[in-house]
Amino acid sequence: MDCPHFNGKIQVFNSAVLMFFAPSNLSGIGRMKCKYICVSPRWRTRHAHRDCVLVITDPNAHRMCSIDITQVLTFFSFQLRDVYYPCTVVHWFN
Repeated sequence: MDCPHFNGKIQVFNSAVLMFFAPSNLSGIGRMKCKYICVSPRWRTRHAHRDCVLVITDPNAHRMCSIDITQVLTFFSFQLRDVYYPCTVVHWFN
């Protein structure tokens, strides 16, 4: 299958908001949590700042064996054929 031709706009973002349910967190209303993931090319006019995130790569593996650590390089999104695609580029650690 060939990739479709894309001639649209790509939006780049420096942060994303993550909302999730934390059943083990006994505090807070409804146990909902909100976290910001940030990527900044120049943090305080100096070096780049890139948050690290955990990615579940094998849902059948036991506990931490199912999770890999990555560093977020950028967030971007685009729309193709009326479908919105939010994307993240990450650096995978060995």
